Amino acid sequence: MALGCDDGTPDAADANTAADAPADDVPAVGDASDAASPLDAGSDASPMDAGPGLDAPAPDTTPVDDLGLDAAPSDLGADAATTADADATADVTADAATDAPITDAAVGDAVAADVPAMVDVPVMVDVPAVVDAPAVVDVPADAGAADVPPLMLPPAPTAPPVECSVADRTGSPAVNVDSDTADSQAPSVVWTGSEFGLAWSDLRHPTPEIYFARFRDATIPRGAIDSVTRVTVEPAAGAGANEQPSIAWDGTRYWITWSRVTSAGVGSIRAASVTPAGATASTIGPTATVSTGTLGYTARPSLVAIPAGEGGGLAVAWEDDRATDNAEIYFARLDAAGARSGAEVRVTTADGLSGSPRLVHGPAGELGLGWIDERHGSPELYFARLTVAGARPAGAADVRLTTDALVTANPSLAFDGTGYGIAWESEAGVPDRPAVFFALLDARGVRRPGAPDLRLSSNLPGGAARRPSLAWSGADYLAVWQDERPTHTGGDLAMQRLSALGARVGAETFLYDDTDASQRPALVWAGTQFLVAWEDDQYSHRDIWYRRILPTECRP
Repeated sequence: MALGCDDGTPDAADANTAADAPADDVPAVGDASDAASPLDAGSDASPMDAGPGLDAPAPDTTPVDDLGLDAAPSDLGADAATTADADATADVTADAATDAPITDAAVGDAVAADVPAMVDVPVMVDVPAVVDAPAVVDVPADAGAADVPPLMLPPAPTAPPVECSVADRTGSPAVNVDSDTADSQAPSVVWTGSEFGLAWSDLRHPTPEIYFARFRDATIPRGAIDSVTRVTVEPAAGAGANEQPSIAWDGTRYWITWSRVTSAGVGSIRAASVTPAGATASTIGPTATVSTGTLGYTARPSLVAIPAGEGGGLAVAWEDDRATDNAEIYFARLDAAGARSGAEVRVTTADGLSGSPRLVHGPAGELGLGWIDERHGSPELYFARLTVAGARPAGAADVRLTTDALVTANPSLAFDGTGYGIAWESEAGVPDRPAVFFALLDARGVRRPGAPDLRLSSNLPGGAARRPSLAWSGADYLAVWQDERPTHTGGDLAMQRLSALGARVGAETFLYDDTDASQRPALVWAGTQFLVAWEDDQYSHRDIWYRRILPTECRP
């Protein structure tokens, strides 16, 4: 069952396999899918595909796909003061340049440093059972001040898409971080203030394992990356699958959370620290189990660092169907040592599946959460304010952001110091052909006046635009997504800059134009430049690549 999210499954080769898997199935060795999950098939499959215990609507024939997690938020800077609690909330809808092929600058495979076999570290064994949050307030479908009438499709960009220039492609070359012949997927990237940390799921063993690399220069060849480190080591091939990493930086060390599914079909959210040791080496901390569910699956964690002035540590949200086949969003706070601080919090309790959470730090003392929710029957985009302990502030209600009758999926959320930008994909208007959309929200999650929703991609009615990743630079937003229109065979990365007021800046632009699938981008702002990491099939298998995007680059 997919619910507007990707989950680690290769595209065409595994189309529609995961959606039919029973709840206790696990991915085949070498298949980095999340087949046990009823929210399993990603954005290429309909979120309406039924999981265990659900009645399926018309079957989806599009390829099953994987997670494509966004760059994990780790905002450690000063944030704006907390805003007032939300009112009744809103319910609205929201190529002609010369080709410059990506070149592999590899000189040889970086040696992966294997760590000892994974040890499960119980996390605060005396923590009480999971605490269910009070039932969420369901906002009526017609509530709020809508600036876009429900079901009205925002118009496509008026300017035709352009290509990033050959000069810009040459000046900021794509770098292959991992050229092992096995598939690598689901990158997550973070900037520490001095270097990048990159995590992904890797099938070279062939059981899916979590890998990590750190580097300073976004243009260096992959062979010059001295530290490629294996974070997880399964005790035996096929014992479990480690996928869907989310990475954050707490000011001293990296933290990675991920989803693990055992051969018995039991899922859990895991966490481990990665501490830089000198210029290139890294020390892997013990693996801890964050979630307490023992049935069903847990998937798609989203990790964020909490500033020291707000207690420090980390917060993580994920989807979990421990109680029933009805997946819900759960939350946990981790202390500075990675131990769970207090009980887990069940964030959603409404009928219908909830999944694909995206968690970011917002105004001081608050987090913003975006997710996909089926409480109204079809997958819709929702937003909620949370305290750093996972509770809703007094008077804060869930905000329903879309009213589409068709599929809404894969949200990406960023905080700009005043409010939030949110991007997502939706099949609004054209079934099986999602486009990418953007909305500007205030700190309560309500659409900002005078900033109507935008359709960022011009792919309709042909092709598909999927899995947007959004980042804020301090001056403007950048959205990057996977674009599969017929003019770009296999799928390439497209991007759109957006002003602080939610207006387009320049034209929709393709980063590359080749015949190999480029997909699942993860974007981060790094002080003077953006960095995007993604999966690419350039060598007939999936590798992790990255490139910088300077503020002056890829502008028409």
